[in-house]
Order: sequence, then structure tokens, then C-alpha cells
Amino acid sequence: MIVLDGDGHMVEPLEVWTRYVDPKCRDRIRVTYDRDGWMEKVFIGDLLIRDATAPRSWGMGDALYPGGLKEGKVKYRHFEEAHPGGFHGKDRLAVHDAEDIVAAVIFPSVGMYLSSVTDRQLAVASARAINDWAGQAYAAVAPKELLMVASLPSHFPEESAAELRRTVKEYGFVAGTVRPTPFLDGRLLSDPGYEVLWSAAEELGVPVCIHNSNLDYGVKQAGADRTRTWGIRHAIVHPMEGMLAFSSLYEAGVFERHPQLRIGFMEASCGWAPFWVERLHEDCEGLAHLTGLRHKRSVEEVFTTQCVVGCEGDERMAPIVQQLLGLQSVVWASDFPHFDTEPPFSRDMRERNDMTPEQKAACLYRSSADFYRLDLDSILQANAARRGIAVPVAA
Repeated sequence: MIVLDGDGHMVEPLEVWTRYVDPKCRDRIRVTYDRDGWMEKVFIGDLLIRDATAPRSWGMGDALYPGGLKEGKVKYRHFEEAHPGGFHGKDRLAVHDAEDIVAAVIFPSVGMYLSSVTDRQLAVASARAINDWAGQAYAAVAPKELLMVASLPSHFPEESAAELRRTVKEYGFVAGTVRPTPFLDGRLLSDPGYEVLWSAAEELGVPVCIHNSNLDYGVKQAGADRTRTWGIRHAIVHPMEGMLAFSSLYEAGVFERHPQLRIGFMEASCGWAPFWVERLHEDCEGLAHLTGLRHKRSVEEVFTTQCVVGCEGDERMAPIVQQLLGLQSVVWASDFPHFDTEPPFSRDMRERNDMTPEQKAACLYRSSADFYRLDLDSILQANAARRGIAVPVAA
């Protein structure tokens, strides 16, 4: 069966900050090393985005290695010892070939934290550096198979819209990504200032994907103050922030004003979607006479026509979400090379006996191809030509 990864990651190497950053900003974006030459810290201005010196029971490279945080597999890896597939496109392709993954939509790692950079010049320079490295180096080895998602200086909506336009036109990036959390100044994604970003995405025909991180970098995360452990926090903040982002965008009428806008909620599991859509629908419909929230389309219609959720292969709710919100609503994601994945990545989904072949095909490649508006035939031909195999036939 064809497999198209709807949410993988690259890992920004240190050369992004030493080679690709605008020279005017290099003295404010700096890397420090220990006596053995390993990276210690990376700063964007005063923001510490990589810290290998923080006390922890694992190494930074472990978190960027498939299964790297599982019991017995922690190796206290340095950052530079993260899986090479995160740093190098050729190494990633070797993983794809072993898994029969024909292409992957690839998100940044550090790039997701740029919402915490409130210096306009540094935010733009950082986003451009990450995206230029991704387009010129990482994806250049197989641009039809390594499909990049733009890092955006999302504290600044005008600049985010401009960077999305640039990366789509220069490199063929297939989406942009923002965090669902409030910005440091309290604004939400539903703030009127972000209309320029939604308009740009709609005009370009690319989605914007909501993708959270367990790390704060100053932003407030829903539920983070209710837990003492990293694991529980990780379980809480991803889906809760995704739920809140959808409800605020719906409440503000963003989907009404931008009916062609597509929004993905990635790495937050999929099971919350039917519950949250039903809950919002009940209150929005039943209380509209009191709240004045009278949108032309229901919550369910908006979600099923403009949104998708990502899922891992063993999520039991995946076929139920498909049943309730449509086959197109769920996209399979590997999250490679982050810690919460392990090869063989797609086997859990391929071998399920609670899903029909049609449901599996939708999850494993059709939904991603539709959502990101990908030319599947072109992808299959490019993959087959590089590997020297027959072109697979889409079921």
C-alpha cells in the first residue's frame, strides 16, 4: 500500500545559525560549544532555543531519535547525535525506502518556536534561515518526495504571510505552520491581525498547520499548570491547545471569511475531534440566540470541509473519526525522527483489522494528498525513478 507521511520533521543543524542566517543578525544568533566541541546552547537574541546543559535524565539527541526516550534506549546522545535523517535529506530517503514511504510532508523542529521571538528582524532572519536551508539543502536531493512546511515568524502576521508566499513560490513548500498557543502579548490566532496570513494561504492554495510543542518558551499552555510531570504535560498540551485553536478560529468567523482555507491539527491525536465538534455544535446551535454566534455553516460542516487531524498508526479512534467526520478527516503521521515514533512506522496502520482497505488507504495517503493538494502521480513517478522500481498504482 502506498504510504505518504502527513507529518514528519527535520532537525535544524547548527549550520542554519552559522551559515544561513543574514550576516546582519549573526552576532545576535549564536551557538556555544563545550570543550569537546559539542553544542551547548543556541540563542536567538535572548531566547535560549537549544540547551544541552540543562539537567535531565536523557540527552537532547535522544529526543530527536526514534524511540530514543523509551526505557532502555536512552543513550544520552548529544544534539549532533540525533538521527541523521533529521539533518540530511539523503539519510531520510534511506529510511523512506526501507518503509516504502513515497513522500513525506516535513515540519521544522526549532521553527515551531519562532512565535516566541518578538524581535522582528531576528524572527524574520531565523525563519528565512531555516526555510532556505530546508529548500536549498535538505529537500533539494528529492524535492518531489521531501515536501517542506514553512517556518513562520508568527508573532508578526504580515511577515508570516510574506514568508509563506516566498517559500511556496521559491521552493514549492506545501504549507506553513504555527503554534496554537497564545502569543506572548496575549493575542490568539483568531486576532484580526492574522487575516493577512489566512488570506495568503487561501490565495496560494496551501494549508496552515497547527502544530504544538511541549516546550513553552514563554507562552502559556492550556493545562500545563495542572501537572508536575513531563509525560502528563505532553499528553495534555498538544490536544488541548489544538481544540482551543479550532474553537477560537470558528468563533471569530475565520472559516466563514476564508471558505477555501485549510487547517490541519497535527501531532495532537485524532480522537478529540468528534467529541469537540459535537460539543461545539450543540452549544453554538442551541445558544446562538444568546451569543449572537450565527455562522452560515455548522461546526461539523466547517471541520469536515476545511480541517484534518493527524494520527499515529495505532490510535484506536482513527476509524471512528473517519466514520463520524469523513474518510478525508484523518492523515497518518510518523513524527520521524522525534522520540515518539519507531520503525517500522506504518506497520501499525497497515496491519490493522478494525479498518477497511478504503479507510487505511485514506489515512495512509489519500487524505494527505488531498489536504496538501499534492500531485500524487508526480510523486509516485519521482519516487520510482529514483529507486529504479515500477511506478506503484494508487488503489
